[in-house]
Amino acid sequence: MEKDTATPAKPLGYGGLVNMGLTCYANSVIQCLRHCERIPWIFKKGRYATLFEKDAKPRRALQQDLTKAFAEVLDMLGRCKRGQSVRPGEFWARLLPTVENGIYEHFAIKAPHDSHEFFLFVLETIHEAMAQDVEMRILRPPPQTPQDHLVHGALQSWQREFSKEYSPFVDLFFGLTHWRTTCQACANVSHRWESFNSLKGVVPKGGLGVEPASLFSMLEAEMAPEIVEGYQCDGCRAKTAAERKVRLWRLPQTLVIVLKRFTPDGRKIHTRVADIPADGVLDFTPLFSEDSPERGGVLKYSIRAIVDHHGGASGGHYTAQCKGGGDGTWLIYDDEGVSELPGGKNSPFVGDSTYMLFLERAV
Repeated sequence: MEKDTATPAKPLGYGGLVNMGLTCYANSVIQCLRHCERIPWIFKKGRYATLFEKDAKPRRALQQDLTKAFAEVLDMLGRCKRGQSVRPGEFWARLLPTVENGIYEHFAIKAPHDSHEFFLFVLETIHEAMAQDVEMRILRPPPQTPQDHLVHGALQSWQREFSKEYSPFVDLFFGLTHWRTTCQACANVSHRWESFNSLKGVVPKGGLGVEPASLFSMLEAEMAPEIVEGYQCDGCRAKTAAERKVRLWRLPQTLVIVLKRFTPDGRKIHTRVADIPADGVLDFTPLFSEDSPERGGVLKYSIRAIVDHHGGASGGHYTAQCKGGGDGTWLIYDDEGVSELPGGKNSPFVGDSTYMLFLERAV
């Protein structure tokens, strides 16, 4: 597609992506990312490039090159009209040296790959390409109460994680979980916090006719308490058993959820996801730590895009459903093919193919 100087205020949404050889797993993720509200703004008019380093070290230079190619793909997709598609040849050309000798080097091989893993690669690459060393000051007064100490501990964890590598993608995609470990010998409780860029949900196994599972029941299953044997307690100094619980502490602007449909022995679980609420809004308050000061904030999210996996674990095909079209119309992206959801449906289909969900904070 040739470049056009006229850029509409909102993406038309009808641009497809040419399959470059078993790249449907990547095409679906790219379509979902470009429909996240803040992504087009970050990459419009070269805003992202102001965070690049001029004399970057080799690894970062490669990441910056790939980020630029990603931005170019988004730009061309945003200017497509119905029936047009983009061939992301430059993106894949720049991907090859970026993944060489790293944990993502398998993406250089033309083979079926996992969409969630590709999302992690893109997120890591772009985040590190724009990362800056920033001063994160904790402005709260010194902790006095047990609650104060918990809040201070969470802030320190966030500070350690991102003060040396901060980018616009941190607040956009990263959240924080709260881990409580209770010694079963002396009842001492220890706390820690971990950052995350996607939540996982456990899909229950079942055969034909099994009842659909709700999204929240899958997340609750992943966050279920567990018993840790051989725990070294800081309180009684004994090596004993402990109960570990995890809850949410902080959520990002864009929340990504991946459903664990693939088993370690190479099978796919086809259990359906139950229908989402009629208004499309999901409230995450029940999954929050009672100690988090953000529990009383805006914890409602609406679905912006979905990656669907069709077929079995050994291959299959990825497509995306995104709220786009410039007017909020839900579209299906199947590589080069783009179509509106059948029947004028104004909310996405969820079912046995639902694999990744991109949710955005509702205002």
